[in-house]
Amino acid sequence: MIDRNQIRLAIAVIIVGVATGATAGRRMYAPKVDHPFEVGSVLPLKEVIHIDGGAAVELHEVLLKPLTVVTLFSTKCGACYGEAATWAEAANQRTDTDVYALAVTDDGTAVSEFSRKTGAKLQFGRISNATRTVLRAVAVPTIYVVHADGRIVFSESGPEATNDLKLRLPQLK
Repeated sequence: MIDRNQIRLAIAVIIVGVATGATAGRRMYAPKVDHPFEVGSVLPLKEVIHIDGGAAVELHEVLLKPLTVVTLFSTKCGACYGEAATWAEAANQRTDTDVYALAVTDDGTAVSEFSRKTGAKLQFGRISNATRTVLRAVAVPTIYVVHADGRIVFSESGPEATNDLKLRLPQLK
């Protein structure tokens, strides 16, 4: 039979364990970010992306032109299917700009299928969930326009991102 002192001791151990775990958890995990990177900041260039076809490269390796549009999207986003044509249009607006459409998925087949269904002439690829967090893709699409040095000159996330890109890309330097 358990007496009251054993019950009190068990409750104290549970309370201390919960308090210790909650404190450790705060130190172990980064705070949730609810906005994309700001204009003027530098995109994390060491993040690995997988270009459609399988090649794994670091983000800085695709920043070959003066400007690169990096669109982070989901293959499960219905609106993204329609917006892909606008991303392709943006790619054709300027000769000094590349456009990468990177899906947040580990499924390369889903990206290839998205590319085929949209017919958009873009450079497709994919990123992991961990990379999505680092790149602050808080909504789809999240669109960055980045200089070759990694400096962000346009940053937008959510339903208006594609329209804003279309309007502002011609003026970006």
